[in-house]
Amino acid sequence: MANLPAVPKGCYPVKRNTKLAVLLFAIYAVLAHWPRPLRVSIRADVPELDFATTDFLSEINQLGLRRAPSDDNLAVGLYEVIIPSHWWNDPAYSLQTDMPGENHTVTNPRRTATLTGLGIENTDRAKRVDALQSKELDEIQRLCERNHFFPYYFSVRPNGDMWGAENDLSHEGVPIAKVYLARVHRYLAEGRLVDARRDVLTVFRLGRHFSQAYFDAEALVGGKAVHAVACQAATAWLSHPDITADDLREFRRRLAEIPPPRIPIITSDIGHRFFMLDFFRETQRRGLAYSRQTVGSRSRRFFSETLFPNLFLCLVDWNEVVRLMNARWDKWVEIVKIEDATLRRARIEEFGRELSGEIERMRSPGNEDMFQLTASIERSLSMTLWPASTSLAKAFQRAHMSREAVETCIAIKKFQLDTGEFPESLNALLGDYLETIPKDVDVDEPLRYLRMKNGVLLYGVGHSKTDHGGRNDKGRDDQIFLIGSDDRPDP
Repeated sequence: MANLPAVPKGCYPVKRNTKLAVLLFAIYAVLAHWPRPLRVSIRADVPELDFATTDFLSEINQLGLRRAPSDDNLAVGLYEVIIPSHWWNDPAYSLQTDMPGENHTVTNPRRTATLTGLGIENTDRAKRVDALQSKELDEIQRLCERNHFFPYYFSVRPNGDMWGAENDLSHEGVPIAKVYLARVHRYLAEGRLVDARRDVLTVFRLGRHFSQAYFDAEALVGGKAVHAVACQAATAWLSHPDITADDLREFRRRLAEIPPPRIPIITSDIGHRFFMLDFFRETQRRGLAYSRQTVGSRSRRFFSETLFPNLFLCLVDWNEVVRLMNARWDKWVEIVKIEDATLRRARIEEFGRELSGEIERMRSPGNEDMFQLTASIERSLSMTLWPASTSLAKAFQRAHMSREAVETCIAIKKFQLDTGEFPESLNALLGDYLETIPKDVDVDEPLRYLRMKNGVLLYGVGHSKTDHGGRNDKGRDDQIFLIGSDDRPDP
């Protein structure tokens, strides 16, 4: 073996290449991040967007204003009738009168931006939700006949990113619905069945409107939760002893005119997609610290904020990252559009398993996928936001089930009016009263049914997937639909 040349003390051969390696890495990083135009195409009715320069929140506002003319936009009417709690609780309010719930002058920039954006000139007659009287409720009832709901968005974060996107109506849906629920009970106590029915249907329409929003807050806090109040109001109406077959037929007809809840396409196709585009862009610009700050502990599974993971971002082709994400999201949107609930649920679960499997393979030692940095970054960032999409899908699957449960309760009531008694089981309804028995989406089994002395109970097992016998208190989470009264002793 030839003698190797002696190495001077404190000197290493690799050192001669260090400067060159650092220089090459810097050149590669600059080239990888050099501004290159990327036009993002979305299948929805949205023009191509430039990934580097688009203000995604502003784009959503422009899109919403184009789709929802002011005179057909429920949100515009609501801002003219109610004072959102975010405004009411803001110290910027200055009272013009000592009368609670009356006129206020506000210097709140959120209010100014919202009213300006929607073209609203005057809200002097607006009241707090808890101060609404029959006149205002009747007006909201008429407003719910409108076809669109767009509340206008703003970001509460200094950099204006999508993570801070909010609107001031998102938390007002449930309080408004509960005011109507209280009026339903009052009308029922007075025997005013037609007025009570009108309010019940108004709450169903309100829930449908909030479900049209671009973000989870309105869809979940507004749409799904308002729909739950509507179902509660409907079963209260169905429990009234003076309901006739004509009353029931008219309620069934009018309810059928209101589309049942389903996963909001606009939230998935535009709201979530724009959020992810903005999230990817900010991660590119600000590093993994932004990812961790935005989605919290979920990102720790994939990233840390140390130097080396952030250096990997310099090797990523971000145009390709966005292309991969956009293609993945196109696939997701096609899944949520599937009409058949059973098939849609199966495809959603399959989609989640595929993404999780990609992540696990990427993290396996020796797997060559872990060295495909561009694809790995896209998978990891997509996975951090995936739970929000699945939560929305599952929530609306339950909401759709609850609508089917109300329709089943109508069939139960019709059976009682025809025969003088409630059915012994749901099977007695099949054929003349009901085509199929709705399934409990949490366990993929038919909804459960109990006949009691003074009523009947239809229920699902809830998130716990544990049958609590139709109980929904003391830590028990069955989803119940009661006609009549529950006279059972609590075990």
